[in-house]
Amino acid sequence: MKLYQSKKIIRFSVFSAYLIIIAALLPSCGVDEETAAVNERNRRWVYDVEQMQEHILGSHPKFIFPLISSNPENIQLQQDFIERTASLLENIPNLTELEIKAEIQRGIALFRDNHFFFDGFTGWLSQMRLERHPLEFARFDTGFYLIHAQDDFKHALNLRVTAVNGIPIEDVFAEFTRFWSVETPYDAAFQFAHHLNAVKVLEAMGINDGETTVYTLASPYGNLDITVNQTVLWQRSATTLRWLPATTMIDNRSEGDLPMFWRNRSQNLWHEFIPEYGILYVCIRAWVPSPDAFINAVEETARQNSINAVIIDARGNPGGNAGLYVRLFDFLASSAPEGLLFYFVDGGSNSGTLNAAYMLENRGAVLLGQPLGQFTSFYHFATGTPRAVTLNYSVLNIIVPSAYWNGERVYGRAPEDMIFRPHIKIKYSLEDWINNRDPLFDFVIYSITNANR
Repeated sequence: MKLYQSKKIIRFSVFSAYLIIIAALLPSCGVDEETAAVNERNRRWVYDVEQMQEHILGSHPKFIFPLISSNPENIQLQQDFIERTASLLENIPNLTELEIKAEIQRGIALFRDNHFFFDGFTGWLSQMRLERHPLEFARFDTGFYLIHAQDDFKHALNLRVTAVNGIPIEDVFAEFTRFWSVETPYDAAFQFAHHLNAVKVLEAMGINDGETTVYTLASPYGNLDITVNQTVLWQRSATTLRWLPATTMIDNRSEGDLPMFWRNRSQNLWHEFIPEYGILYVCIRAWVPSPDAFINAVEETARQNSINAVIIDARGNPGGNAGLYVRLFDFLASSAPEGLLFYFVDGGSNSGTLNAAYMLENRGAVLLGQPLGQFTSFYHFATGTPRAVTLNYSVLNIIVPSAYWNGERVYGRAPEDMIFRPHIKIKYSLEDWINNRDPLFDFVIYSITNANR
């Protein structure tokens, strides 16, 4: 018998029954309308949280698939999730709407499953990621650094972050790993750098005060504080960076001076032939659907030039259906000289990017960079739709993955052993960034030089 069945969820629990009785007695007790509204709000959240728990325990692959549901780690996960949910139910009257949602998110983060969303895709969590301070951070081998900023903060560029609102960066990072669904340490570091400027994410984690954010950075002359007002924001659309209000982000370099991966950031798909080295460089920031026109353009470029090496750069690619790119993989594998097809990955390379790693590895590609952020076990595409439920009152969505995948690589193995590592691990340092170097690209140039000797 599964663990959760022995703790059968009764929709109208003690909490629900208590709140319903209180609500029914309110008129005779002379309680004012404001108190009645608060009690009704609490009753509805209790109902929704219980509905959420029932759906997750009855549908997440970690709890229902025979291959893995008996795994001790997943049995412990059930216990932890049930206990966290019970604590949330008990504390609902003491929590704000944002705090309730944040606690639900922390419960989902226990699963370490990037395909498991609370109000995902276009809902609450996605909206939280849109409003950001006009600062951009990156993870290098020695910490988290400010790499782009408005002119007001240019004096802080390329400095390491040590605290946010007086909280040490290590503690902020630890809280982020409890809040966000991260699968590996590499995924955690990448996602944290990406969300360190996300106002609502910091607020939901209890880091922000709702008015200003103070970032402390280490300078040669001691700690440097920069204060950002919450009203100074920019928003990210699906395909590009859109700044509000209109402003110029700087790092004192033109687009052409930046390392290859940092160029053309508004484009999910782009490519370039570099005649100096005979390198066909193909950048795929996301596995967008309908890639035929892009694939045709890459093929045409390849036919017009003599190819010494091929690079497919999928660093930071969050995923998508890489199966749509098989024609591109086959063509590039046949176009590259033996041993000179390269696939670039890092901790932000997730989901379909991992699937592409398997496919390209089978076609002879050399994988360079950092371990991938995901050892994806579950996904949505095999059955066409995920298992989803819309909570009755809050109208929030719980989206649970619907298919099991990659079983032969993950069953019975510790999480650390499931991480997909590149053939050659190469770090990216602050000095590389400052000096316009891409060590992965440099390795390819070195490989071409040696191949021609």
